[in-house]
Amino acid sequence: MSVGCALLFFVTTFSALLKARRPWYEARLENLTPPAPTAEVIARDKTFDVLSQNLTKPLILVLLVGLALAYATGLPVGLILAGVGAAMLWQSRWLAAEEKRLGGRVLGPLAPVRVAADDPNGTAYRQSRFWIVREAS
Repeated sequence: MSVGCALLFFVTTFSALLKARRPWYEARLENLTPPAPTAEVIARDKTFDVLSQNLTKPLILVLLVGLALAYATGLPVGLILAGVGAAMLWQSRWLAAEEKRLGGRVLGPLAPVRVAADDPNGTAYRQSRFWIVREAS
């Protein structure tokens, strides 16, 4: 019974997060645009240090805490956290595969919470949440 509940908690949170986020990502990938000429783009060799590394550690920590909580207490509720962490890691793997398919890096502009009317990047912030950067090899 406990294993069944744990599996149900994990699968439910894993699939719910994927169902909620996948259409959001797909809609933005359909509307990819190059970054605005004045936009500051992070160099490829700095991308992991600035973005992925900062996100990977907390996701793995959430996954491990969920598993440890479930194991230590015998309560399958910890697998809700594990499901969230696993779904986000799975989503990042899918996004990396999309980058390979599209032949470039997908970047999210660091848009301010409020965009001023005279901001030269304002249109790009409003139209597309993701940019595609294709670099000469």
